[in-house]
Amino acid sequence: MPKIHIDEDLCVGTGDCVRNAPAAFALDDGADVVELLPQAEEQALEVLRKAAYDCPTGAITVDEA
Repeated sequence: MPKIHIDEDLCVGTGDCVRNAPAAFALDDGADVVELLPQAEEQALEVLRKAAYDCPTGAITVDEA
């Protein structure tokens, strides 16, 4: 099962990851950063990879080990 990390110092809340993987990510109430949802690690690996790849600041990493 992949491990997902969001670097809150890099995240600017564009929401690209939410659009790519709405079952894994959500914007926080202030829309400043994205938060990881409890079921995120159960999502398809290719969906998580795309969300990480499309993050404009590189704030999301997916550890596949």
